[in-house]
Amino acid sequence: MAYKLTRASWIAAALVGAVVVALAVWRVSNRVQAKPVGDSLFQKTKALVEKTPRLQPDWEAALADGVLTLGEARSILEKAGEAVPAEQ
Repeated sequence: MAYKLTRASWIAAALVGAVVVALAVWRVSNRVQAKPVGDSLFQKTKALVEKTPRLQPDWEAALADGVLTLGEARSILEKAGEAVPAEQ
């Protein structure tokens, strides 16, 4: 009886561990994937960078991977003192 109980607890622990690892991988992969901002926010940020040359290095760094993400756009807008729109 004690053997079966120990074996069942090991199986349960393995299943719980597998679920925890799967959820962690899923969360990390969602954060790593670059999700582009909408066209209106992209154009607003681009116009602001063209108007304010000191933001050009931040713009170039943000577009190094070819995608402007919400975090990158928010960072540029905050440095310029502009209002940051809510997530779209």
